[in-house]
Amino acid sequence: MSAGEIDVVTGESNDEPRSENPQAGGSAVKAYIQLLRLPAVFTALADIFLGYMLTHASVRDAPVSLGLLLATSACLYLSGMVFNDLFDRRIDAIERPQRPIPSGRVSVRAAAILGTGLMAAGLGLAASLRWIDPLLCGWNPLVVATAIVAAIFLYNGMLKSTP
Repeated sequence: MSAGEIDVVTGESNDEPRSENPQAGGSAVKAYIQLLRLPAVFTALADIFLGYMLTHASVRDAPVSLGLLLATSACLYLSGMVFNDLFDRRIDAIERPQRPIPSGRVSVRAAAILGTGLMAAGLGLAASLRWIDPLLCGWNPLVVATAIVAAIFLYNGMLKSTP
């Protein structure tokens, strides 16, 4: 990574100050973009779009459903990034102190509220798909979204440290 570039996985730049000072490292907006790993969300959206296109003749078939699928995926993905950093905050304080939570640029409380809000939004959007497009698929989108939420917590809580 050359000077000034942002890592799409971590959302961090290599020229970011490495300081414990909550004011260091730029704006609050930048801290939240890093926490969410916002540049990486587009890979999740591309996966949903490709799956949709493989199962529909065109976007014109159900554009609202596609939009809701994309929004659901984005919310769940972003909540997973936030909860990953919440679960890893003690390790990050040692190994990656420049991350938004251990550096103090985003509080644990604010991150928990953001992660929970995104997760709730993702579940709500998934639930709405059943009423907006009941023929979308054989699976209930809320059941799928709930399984994704379970996977987020299983991975971050137990499976990440599995040898």
